[in-house]
Amino acid sequence: MKKGRDWWWDELMEAAPIECAAEPVEANEPGVVFYTSGTTGKPKGVVHSGIAFLVNNYVYAKYHMDHHPHDILWCTADIGWATLQIWGIVGALSNGVTTVVFEGAIDYPTPDRFYKVIHKYRVNKIFTSPTALRMLMRHGEKVMEPYDLSCLEVIALVGEPFSPEAWHWTDQKLGKGKVYINNTWGQTESAECPLASAAWLTPMQPGSCGVQFLGARADIVDDQGNPFPPNTVGNLVLREPIPMMLRTLWREPERFITEYFTKVPGPISPTTPPSRIPMVTSGCWAGLTT
Repeated sequence: MKKGRDWWWDELMEAAPIECAAEPVEANEPGVVFYTSGTTGKPKGVVHSGIAFLVNNYVYAKYHMDHHPHDILWCTADIGWATLQIWGIVGALSNGVTTVVFEGAIDYPTPDRFYKVIHKYRVNKIFTSPTALRMLMRHGEKVMEPYDLSCLEVIALVGEPFSPEAWHWTDQKLGKGKVYINNTWGQTESAECPLASAAWLTPMQPGSCGVQFLGARADIVDDQGNPFPPNTVGNLVLREPIPMMLRTLWREPERFITEYFTKVPGPISPTTPPSRIPMVTSGCWAGLTT
């Protein structure tokens, strides 16, 4: 214990008032920092606004998942990942949804663990990853037969490409042709998924990661900022910010500018309209977002 730095919880609580008023903060003040290994160098701390994190998650999770108060969501992401905080905590609880939090491998100690959880808690909304669904597919359909999975309504996922083969298995074998599959694209930097579909409103397309979602304006361009035709490899850029967009990198403001706003030409100044500053997010195939 270091004096002035470390405190005993019980001693602090003895002197704490029963009521504690909320501290007013400006909407863009830092609220959460997620560390990401990234594809552009050493790990970095992505800073998000606390208010935007709540507001954007409420709206996006509501329409990505078709949330209702009676729903039971299971986000299978690891507890330490941003995905769990986004979908399993803030996105779910802000919509009044019951959330299941699970630690460990979903196929351990037996391959049917995933189905046991759905059956036991009557989970009707799943947020997971293509890797998890491909793993379940390898185990086959026999392991799911003892369980009632008729409660499933929406299965959403993020993290990597979702092959048409895995999509059709999820649709026909896991969902029995009665679920909505929402394959999405997002990054730690965008927190939510600006490329996605609205459950039961957007037509499903195997292999697609959805469309530009509410407020997002994406494009695929070359290194000079010129739009590419479909089926061409280029830079995926967001031409206008969404509320969830990262505000800076923790204690690295210069790196924030260098890594996200200098690859594609565009003026950067305090008076520059956001739409004139394309933010480079990653390499991507043009045409896969539509």
